[in-house]
Amino acid sequence: MNYKKIATGASLVGLITFLLPVVSGGNRSLAPISQEVVSYLDVPSVLILFLLWYGAFTIMLLLAVTGNKSIIFGRIKSVISVLLSIYAIFVHLAITEELLGSSGSLGFGGILYYLCAIVNIFASIMLFKESGLSINKEDLMKVAEKGVTIGKATANVATKVAKTAVTEAKKEIDDHKSNSNQ
Repeated sequence: MNYKKIATGASLVGLITFLLPVVSGGNRSLAPISQEVVSYLDVPSVLILFLLWYGAFTIMLLLAVTGNKSIIFGRIKSVISVLLSIYAIFVHLAITEELLGSSGSLGFGGILYYLCAIVNIFASIMLFKESGLSINKEDLMKVAEKGVTIGKATANVATKVAKTAVTEAKKEIDDHKSNSNQ
């Protein structure tokens, strides 16, 4: 399966959902990039709302159409796409939750937005998997050993800082007591 085409298509459809109603209820349906939504959410401009709401899909689309010259770049792109998709879901959830409180139900564009973000996560994970990543037990053990070493070093530094802070606090308390007794 060509997951790059799936990611490109999902990003494009996700980006186009700004033309579709995100929430609908009663006699109204709200397109995401409308002046009503901008004023209700108290955002300075339509452009800022678009960048916050649809910027992740814009970046994912740009990442999907750029070529992979190296395996590492492909993996980085996949990870960035997953993170952007998660960001898109959280932003969409927060905004539509706010709009649903005053309108009604999730519209077609809102549902499609979620689906596109989930498809992007799936496609990005599959692209990451296809890029030749192989993790074995020995690699995980090395990472765990390095993590333990870093954790011990961090704990030692934190212990020294805490001991120094306690010593300094005791000095200050003793100085304060001696100044109070005089």
